[in-house]
Amino acid sequence: MAISNRTPSRPAPVALATLLALLAGACHGSGAAHDAAAPVASTDHLPESFVDDTRRAVVLAARPAIDALFRANADASHYVGQVWGAVVDAELG
Repeated sequence: MAISNRTPSRPAPVALATLLALLAGACHGSGAAHDAAAPVASTDHLPESFVDDTRRAVVLAARPAIDALFRANADASHYVGQVWGAVVDAELG
């Protein structure tokens, strides 16, 4: 792998995504007009229920195929690194 000394012409996607996330977090809840327009969460809902109790196994079984897609994208985009994960029932699988 050759190392280039040239300056990138555009910001790295990760840096840009981080900046946008920080800006969104800084803007959230900053002002009375924003708070007045915020939707009110309803408490009239059913608890979560799932028909398939094997959904965790199904999602985890798909990890190799998903990983292959992410690896192909990272290779094609020349990413230095990339991380992904699957969260099922509030657990990282």
